[in-house]
Amino acid sequence: MLLNGIQPPFGLQTFGGNLDSASLGLTPLIDITQGPLINPLLAWTDLLKPLAVEFQTLLNNWATGPNPTARQVFLKQFQDVDGIHACVQQITYADYAINLLPPLAILPYSFNVAIQKVYTHPMLTELGTAAAQVVNGGFLLTENFTLGVPKVLWP
Repeated sequence: MLLNGIQPPFGLQTFGGNLDSASLGLTPLIDITQGPLINPLLAWTDLLKPLAVEFQTLLNNWATGPNPTARQVFLKQFQDVDGIHACVQQITYADYAINLLPPLAILPYSFNVAIQKVYTHPMLTELGTAAAQVVNGGFLLTENFTLGVPKVLWP
């Protein structure tokens, strides 16, 4: 499926901050905005359609297979009264199962991706990527899943 039209901007905030911030709080981390339609003469969708079909088949086989679950790991933590440290930390996990997997949609647009420099979340350094970049095209995956009961791994 080819998805046309303007996609809403997407942003991700995180709890954190920089050393020069007065306090920690919700801080923008990633912003994604839609750019122009990719030149259809490049026929990039003809190159990506087979990949999308293969990926869709792989996901459908997994979702309907004998063990259609995956495990997701979480870091659970609470902020200490000093506003800097965590007073309680746990590593937990939960299994989830996909209930519904509609077809992938191909996004024939460029997207502007901006990653903010946030001291508490050094994504730029850890990923070794540029703070701003353009991505040409992509996929939209929508799924409906059930998250199981979480269990504590540590401590």
